[in-house]
Amino acid sequence: MGFGSWRWAQLVAPRVGMLNCIDASAEVLLVARRTLADHDNIRFFHATANAAPLPKASQEFGYSVGVPHHIPDTEAVL
Repeated sequence: MGFGSWRWAQLVAPRVGMLNCIDASAEVLLVARRTLADHDNIRFFHATANAAPLPKASQEFGYSVGVPHHIPDTEAVL
């Protein structure tokens, strides 16, 4: 959630089967798609944290760095 910069994804992608990158900013995702084009195991989603397009319990692991302070009501996301 809150994919933001591509730096963490660049480190994580080689270590996982599939990496789902979700961000509310289309511009961020555009840059990330170009930067991470050499990874074929990354999917990009333009969505907010409370409207994530992934089914519940479909992920084995998730990370979010520096995002919670951007979410006005964190209880609503959980």
